[in-house]
Amino acid sequence: MRPLGLAAVPILIVASAEMAFGAAIIDLGRDPEPPTCVENPNGGLDITWQIHPMTDPAYVLYEIIDSTRTVILDTEIYPGTTGLAVSRAWSVPRGTPGGKYWVRVEYWSVQAGNEANSEVAFFICTDLNPTPTQQSSWGRLKSTYR
Repeated sequence: MRPLGLAAVPILIVASAEMAFGAAIIDLGRDPEPPTCVENPNGGLDITWQIHPMTDPAYVLYEIIDSTRTVILDTEIYPGTTGLAVSRAWSVPRGTPGGKYWVRVEYWSVQAGNEANSEVAFFICTDLNPTPTQQSSWGRLKSTYR
């Protein structure tokens, strides 16, 4: 049997460090789920997440981001272990345009920094009560494809 050379030692150390930390797992959900949309105005979105860390939690960052990914509609930082299992509700602000939006959760650990991220999409609908003219147009459109 040949002894291990010095070149093999760093590989063993890297493999050991990778196994020691591992990546956190984030289970992120929302209700309603697409294709059902959240009503605007007065609609609500229920958001839940569970984080399964392999490291020491520094904090969890929660955000709701618009479809352009440039506007943050809601945000909160949960220090330490306070953000590992969360259920929260979000209400659509009046005047929010319809479209696709994102819930984002980031897990930051003491050992690795930004260790894991998770995102889910949801939809906001602004016209849930069409006018009689819109209803009759929709009826004509549907009958065209029957």
